This record gives sequence, C-alpha cells and structure tokens, in this order.
Amino acid sequence: MTRLIKGVRSLNSFFERPRQRTLQTEVLRRCVAAQALAGMPFLLVTHQVNSAALTGTHRTFSELVIFKRIPDGSLSFAGTLEME
Repeated sequence: MTRLIKGVRSLNSFFERPRQRTLQTEVLRRCVAAQALAGMPFLLVTHQVNSAALTGTHRTFSELVIFKRIPDGSLSFAGTLEME
C-alpha cells in the first residue's frame, strides 16, 4: 500500500530564504514524526539544503540520504546512497 502526501511545503528549498532554515527544518521534522508508518518505508524528495539541515552535514546534489525514525519520532541518520 502506498500513500501520497501532497503539499508538504517544508520540503521546498530555503536556499534563497536562509532565515527560514531553522523553522522550516523543525516543521519538516514534526511532519516526519507525525507519520503513521506501521513498518512501511517513507520516501521524501527534497533539496540539498534541506537534507543538509536535517543531517547536519553537507551532501552532494545526487545523494540519497537515508534516515531511520526511532520510536520517539526523531530521526537517526542511517547512511547515504550515491546516484549517478
């Protein structure tokens, strides 16, 4: 079963609005924490600046960033996958 979540504005790039970084990242964290995953994978597509804010590290533009959501709803960095 798949679900499509539309209109997650916190996935939009804040590159041209860097003052929105902290608030937008927190909104995205809360959005992910609120999802009822029931063991299902959860895929979000976003921008490099957003994944850098979530991971605290800089990633290449073609890298997939993988997280594991832990029981308290927070994210644990699990790794990356380089795409060509």
